[in-house]
Amino acid sequence: MNTDEFWGIVDRVHAGSPDNMDAKCRGLERELRELSVNELHSFDQHFCKFWHEADTWNLWGAAVVICGGCSDDSFMDFRATLISVGRSVFETALADADSLAGFDIDPAWAQYEGYQYVACHIYEELVGRAIPHWNTYSRETTGVPFNVWELSKRLPKLARKHGFKDSDWDGERIRAEREAKKNEKVEQIVAVALRGGIIPPCGLIPPMQVLANVLRVGHSPELTGHDYTWSPFELDEEHYWSTVNRLERMKPEELVFRSDLHAVRLTLDLGAKGVLDFPGWIESLKCRGEWG
Repeated sequence: MNTDEFWGIVDRVHAGSPDNMDAKCRGLERELRELSVNELHSFDQHFCKFWHEADTWNLWGAAVVICGGCSDDSFMDFRATLISVGRSVFETALADADSLAGFDIDPAWAQYEGYQYVACHIYEELVGRAIPHWNTYSRETTGVPFNVWELSKRLPKLARKHGFKDSDWDGERIRAEREAKKNEKVEQIVAVALRGGIIPPCGLIPPMQVLANVLRVGHSPELTGHDYTWSPFELDEEHYWSTVNRLERMKPEELVFRSDLHAVRLTLDLGAKGVLDFPGWIESLKCRGEWG
């Protein structure tokens, strides 16, 4: 099956049931049952190809505007529905997501789950096993990510058509700004902990009170052998645990400036009980044989 034959099936099915996805799925099933197993497999491969091509930030934004919101799972369904409306609309939308303003997609059907599975179900029924290569594509949305509170600028025609207002998403904007500020603070703490030598060569992350006391001072403790300064600040529990999470997930390439940590895994020290200051913590590490 070639591309023209694939779209020929999709277009015929859409023409027969343009406004009802349930009926469209039944129509697609009738068409696909006329195919050989190899043709059915080829149809599914073409579908997968176009489904992944449609995984763009602009089309995801279009789904948000049309449907009033769209999760990652729902966007998978949206892309299948977009394929179902035919080649012309699909190819135009792939080039310009805002062009969907010129096509009537019922929000009630726009995130329909089922069209993408018709070929799979028939193949499994006929062959007795799952259709090959259904999940061989990598999941990576292409293009430039959007802020939902700025979508009317990116998709002005769609926004006008569906009454989409950026101001309706102020709550999301405020939460994102707070999260960005928190992440910025966490990155600052991570930099101090690593560049200031507060994380020792053994890779253990100090308890909160120990780290908090060091951050209040503004320079590396003498015991670290590092000479690093920063503007003193207070550490709260939220930022501490976010910092621990960030440190424990760090990749080796992020630690190029700390060659002494390349062979260890950064992890929270759970064995330092009742230790409040950095010298006491280092002594605790030495007593436990953790100091490298």
